[in-house]
Amino acid sequence: MLSIEDCRKILEKHGEIHTDEEIREIRDILYLFAEHQIKDIEAGHYDKDKSGDKSLPEGNT
Repeated sequence: MLSIEDCRKILEKHGEIHTDEEIREIRDILYLFAEHQIKDIEAGHYDKDKSGDKSLPEGNT
């Protein structure tokens, strides 16, 4: 997991200034999102469709 300071450096590159608590919340949400994406990929929810493009899981249009 990235430290608060590592996250701060990344966010500050884009001119964003946040409190430690805001950074913690942003980091936690991004990690949660990534965790769900990995689970969906492992479950095969992003198989290629006939045209070769990635398809969205059913119900996520």
